[in-house]
Amino acid sequence: MRNLPLISLNEPISAALDKFETSKAWSLPVVEGDQFLGMLSKSTLFDHYRRELQIQSI
Repeated sequence: MRNLPLISLNEPISAALDKFETSKAWSLPVVEGDQFLGMLSKSTLFDHYRRELQIQSI
């Protein structure tokens, strides 16, 4: 099992995208300090991004 990079709540989306790219992972653990909060999936991130683009184009 490989170690995945962690995402904190304070990190920008660009940092998450970089970590997805360098790790080749489809989901990353989200933490605040030492507390595990959940997982961020690449598909969820892109779904939200796509929705924002649609809203902005209206």
